[in-house]
Amino acid sequence: MQTAFLLVYTIMPTAILFVPGITSKYSKNDAWISTILAGCMGFGVAYLASILTRKYPSETVVQFSEKILGKWFGKAMGLIYALYFLYVGYFVQREFSDFMITFVLPKTPIEVVIATFTLLSAYGLYLGLEVLGRSNSVVAWIGFSALFFVIAFITKDMKLENLQPILQKTTWSEVFMGALAPGSWMSECAIIMMFAPYMDKPEKSLKMNFLAMTILTLILTLVVVSGIGVLGPELLGRLNFPFFNLVKYVEPAEFLERIDPIFITIWITGMVMKFSIYYFTGVLGIAQSFKLKSYRPLVLPTGLLLTALSLSSWENIIELKEFSRMVFPPSVLFVTVGCTFLLALGEWFRRLLKKENRG
Repeated sequence: MQTAFLLVYTIMPTAILFVPGITSKYSKNDAWISTILAGCMGFGVAYLASILTRKYPSETVVQFSEKILGKWFGKAMGLIYALYFLYVGYFVQREFSDFMITFVLPKTPIEVVIATFTLLSAYGLYLGLEVLGRSNSVVAWIGFSALFFVIAFITKDMKLENLQPILQKTTWSEVFMGALAPGSWMSECAIIMMFAPYMDKPEKSLKMNFLAMTILTLILTLVVVSGIGVLGPELLGRLNFPFFNLVKYVEPAEFLERIDPIFITIWITGMVMKFSIYYFTGVLGIAQSFKLKSYRPLVLPTGLLLTALSLSSWENIIELKEFSRMVFPPSVLFVTVGCTFLLALGEWFRRLLKKENRG
C-alpha cells in the first residue's frame, strides 16, 4: 500500500494543477474523455513496468537493464532512466517555486523558495526511502480527504451544460491530443521499477500499480469535470493553475469562507514528497550506474545541479506552461513508454532465445 501511495504522489500534486488547463485547451468540454484515455495509457505502462519488476524483484531498472540489453546498451538505458528522474525533478522544483511566488510568497526571491524546498527533500533522502514511504502514507490520506472535500463542495456550483454536447465540438484527434499530457503524467508509474528491491512483496507490484492508476484516473477525471462544470472549458484552458482557482471559489460555510490556505499547506507537503521521490530515484540511479556503494554523497551536489537547472531553464511561468504542454509530455513518454516497452520486448526475446537453446 505504501508503494501505491508513493506512485499516486509521484503523479498527483503536479497533475491536478496543470492537467485540467492543458487538456481542456485541446479537447474542450470533452477533456474528461481525454483523462480516461490517459488512464488507459497509464494502465498499459503499469502492466509492462510491473511485469519487469516481478521478473527482477531484487534489482532496480538501472541494474536489470544490463541483463536484458547487455553491458553497454543496458548501462546506457539505466543512465537514461536516472537522468529522466532528475529531469522530472528539476521540472517539479520550478513548478513548485512558480506557484509559490505567484500565490503565496510574491515578495520572496525564487532562489530562496527553491533552496528551502530542495534542502528539506535532501534531508528526507539522507533518512532513506522507508521514512519517505511512511511519511507519504500519512500525507496521502490527508490529501485524498481534502481533495474530495473540495470537489464535494464544488459540485453544487457545477453547470452540467458546460459538459455538453459530448463529442460535438471536438474531434477524436483533438481528444487524443488532449490525452497526451495527462497520459505522460500517468505513465510516470514506470518509476515502480526503482522500488522493487525495497518492496516487502514485489510480487504484488501489478496489483498496487493498478490500484494507483485507478485512484489517479478517478481523481484527474473528477478534477477536470469539476473545472469544466464551474469555470467552463474556455476559461479553464486559459488559467495557469485552474484547480487552485476552483479551490479559492469554494465557500463551504458562512464561518469558513476560505479554504485555499489549507489546500496550499497539503499541496506543499505533497510536492515535497513528489520531488523527494524523483530526487531519490535519480541519485540512486546515478550511483548504481557508476557502481557507487552509496547514493548519499551525491545528494547535495545533485541538489545544487537541479536547483541551477530549474532556475535557468525557464524565463517565466508562461514558458513553463508551454513547456508543460508541448515538450514535457513527449519527452516523458519517450522514457516511460518507449524505453519501458523496449525493455519488456528485450526481456521477451531473451527468454525466447533461452527456450530455443534449451530445446
